Amino acid sequence: MPVIALIIGVAAGFSLGVFGTIVVRQRVLRDRLAAAEREADRIRSEADRRQKEQVLEAKEEAIKIRREADSELRDRRKEVQRNEQRVAQKEENLDRKLQSAEQRQNSLTNREKELEETRERLSEVEERRKVELERISNLTAGEAREQLLEQVENEI
Repeated sequence: MPVIALIIGVAAGFSLGVFGTIVVRQRVLRDRLAAAEREADRIRSEADRRQKEQVLEAKEEAIKIRREADSELRDRRKEVQRNEQRVAQKEENLDRKLQSAEQRQNSLTNREKELEETRERLSEVEERRKVELERISNLTAGEAREQLLEQVENEI
């Protein structure tokens, strides 16, 4: 029986050794798994933190770009408004100059008409005077001229 006991003892020792190895291996594997899970959690946490930082940076950059764009848009609108005001002023100045030129043109046209009317009246007055002189002197313009020339020659 001692052989049986020995075999049983060896088998029990072997079984305990195998069982102990399995238990130790499971514990080591569990520890490694727990360490791996902690590392995975740390890596996920780090990735989440970096992602949040990147999202925050992207949002801040977007806000900065939007502010710059808004500022540039306001500046351009102000410039356009100033240009529109300048154009409006120039249009008003041109309108005034045009109106002034039209008034001068109308004034000149009226003065030309008045001068022409005055010339016509003067012509009519001269013609009436000539006719009246011819009637009074009973001489034509040519005869009166000849008489006048004779008087001048005689005086010389």
